[in-house]
Amino acid sequence: MRNKKILIFILCLLVLLFIISITIGTTHSDDQTFQEPDWLSSLGNLMAKPQPLQLADLKPSTASCLQQGKLVVPAGTTCIFAIQQSSFTQRVISLRLIQGTSARLILTNQEGIPPMQQTLPDTGAQTNTDLNIYPGKEYGQLSIQCLNPEGASACLLAPK
Repeated sequence: MRNKKILIFILCLLVLLFIISITIGTTHSDDQTFQEPDWLSSLGNLMAKPQPLQLADLKPSTASCLQQGKLVVPAGTTCIFAIQQSSFTQRVISLRLIQGTSARLILTNQEGIPPMQQTLPDTGAQTNTDLNIYPGKEYGQLSIQCLNPEGASACLLAPK
């Protein structure tokens, strides 16, 4: 019986101390805000910033479509590249047309995102060719169609 009284007394004392500490905490004005360390914010920015897609992440359906670090698409044809999955939250593929009159890029199989399409004009024009690639359960697919007339030179694309 005596042990129960001591236990009840200790519990009441703890509740009383808790109430007092909450009261003191709410009346105390603390104007300081939490300053996150620089290394933490730079690490977060690194993970949230879109990462560039590497050519090694592209697997062409035809080996001739990827030659010496460049994407080669014969005139009037289409090359299809499977995009490897990544743990990054977002990746960006940036290409520029270095040979040929124009090429059409189509990014498909993005989970929940409609296909993205962009046409690249010849090298004289400045065009934003950044296509965002989001992670998903499915692999992405990049199709590049060379819009040069048949018999003309192949379209040659390289990363920016």
